[in-house]
Formats: sequence, structure tokens, C-alpha cells
Amino acid sequence: MWPAFLLTWAAVALGSLVVFCLARTLGQKFVERFVSEKVSERYLGLMKRKRDVFLCLVFLFPFFPDDIICILVP
Repeated sequence: MWPAFLLTWAAVALGSLVVFCLARTLGQKFVERFVSEKVSERYLGLMKRKRDVFLCLVFLFPFFPDDIICILVP
């Protein structure tokens, strides 16, 4: 069980890091290709009001769209 858990965790962490770095490097045009304006505004509003708590909850609970959040955070 532990090897599978660690491999899955490492893959998720690496994938999130890659998406974060791509969004930071390529900028807003890259983000707009993958995230609609409506979704972007909703999550950016949440992040501005409750950034630390919101980001912790996004990665803690599986039902949040953490890939979209990784794109929007930079």
C-alpha cells in the first residue's frame, strides 16, 4: 500500500508543479486556453479573500478542482 500511495502522491505533486510553472512562465494567454473566464473569476475571487485557507482546503479534499487552481495561482 505505501509504495502505491507514495507514487500517487509524487505524481500528483509533480503534475501540479508542472502546471504551476507553465502558467507562471507562459502567462495569462496560457491560462485562458484551459480555464473559462467565469470559472477563473469565481476562484480568483475566493483566493483573494481567503487565500491560505482556501489553498489548503483545495489540496486536502479531492472534490476541488486543484488542477484549475494550480493554473490560476501564479
